Amino acid sequence: NLLVTLLRVGEPAEALALADELSPSAADDQQLIAYRATALRMLADPRYRQLHDYERLIYLYRLQPWAGFDSLKQFNRVFTRELTLLHRWPQRPLEQSLRGGTQTENNLPRDNPVIAAFFTMLDAPIRDYIERLEHSRDHPTDRRKCGAYRISGSWSVRLRPGGFHLNHVHPMGWLSSAYYVDVPHGFDHAQSKEGWLKFGEPDLPMPGCTADHFVAPEPGMLVLFPSYLWHGTVPFQNGEQRLTAAFDVVPDGGP
Repeated sequence: NLLVTLLRVGEPAEALALADELSPSAADDQQLIAYRATALRMLADPRYRQLHDYERLIYLYRLQPWAGFDSLKQFNRVFTRELTLLHRWPQRPLEQSLRGGTQTENNLPRDNPVIAAFFTMLDAPIRDYIERLEHSRDHPTDRRKCGAYRISGSWSVRLRPGGFHLNHVHPMGWLSSAYYVDVPHGFDHAQSKEGWLKFGEPDLPMPGCTADHFVAPEPGMLVLFPSYLWHGTVPFQNGEQRLTAAFDVVPDGGP
């Protein structure tokens, strides 16, 4: 709480000193890493760009459809149907980041054949992302690189017009994600960035810390990124829905 307060009142140097003091006992705390990065950004410290090296740390993938599906478009149609069944109740968990939509409870059911196929389709891009990480002890994502992983949580979010995600991180994650099943149509995405995924803007207003990277969603696109990156969604007003599936990845057997 003190760390956040120091950032809010414009004392990033003191906040950074506190974050560095806390880091040895909470090296994998993605929330702490995020606030430390914010302090570095407010100080114009070049180490911020090492943590927020978007070109190196955010990867976009196009999934390959599972056997039995002629195309990714066909898979997404079926996947939309199965996910929509999980959104049949008005679930709006207050502790989550979404506003103007619903989020599934618990993990996505792996006994559903379509959802099981989705998880199988994820394996290749997750392994590719991990392989691209550097062998470094100085970076909080790179240093946890290992040959095995596990998915520590999964869910789906359906946003309606006016909906969005608050800026947040995933404190217990390592890698986080967004897979776009269905996205709104009917407006100029490039001009308004409505419905886009944004990075770099903290959960509370901080001096000089607006979003500094955006990703335009497309059906069939998977985005992978470190869990400590602040991310949220630009609200959208037109179209029908923005349907995503998401998950967190942690090392399995690594540090």
